[in-house]
Amino acid sequence: MTDAALIRRETAISVAINIGLSIAFYVALFGLAVPAAPLALARDFVPQAFMVTLMGTLVPGLLTRRKVGGPATAIVARAIGYALAAAVLAGGGAMLLLAQAAAPVTPAAALTVKAAFGGALAALVTPAALRAVLTRRTQP
Repeated sequence: MTDAALIRRETAISVAINIGLSIAFYVALFGLAVPAAPLALARDFVPQAFMVTLMGTLVPGLLTRRKVGGPATAIVARAIGYALAAAVLAGGGAMLLLAQAAAPVTPAAALTVKAAFGGALAALVTPAALRAVLTRRTQP
């Protein structure tokens, strides 16, 4: 399998898993019976960004490392760094935007936004992390 094919496959898997997990955690935290309070929903984007990024970089990175070799410590450190940055930038940005909402957010709208956020974030971070792992393979 080529590097490009591996990146596409792992990214697609990461996106699908993170969309599913985003939906599951929304339902577990907020339920589907009543609209979500905007500030509570807004605050949930920070841990969501952290976890989506951590799992979207750590798991595919470690699985790829098994195939190509290299140290696991670099992958773990990179995943934590990416996750912290995503929590601040993506999670914080989403939180600031959604905190401006005045009305409660319907479950359908919230699920759509949370799923899209989780999927989009995974689509951004997974390929970057995999490229870093694959690049290290060619370095001494």
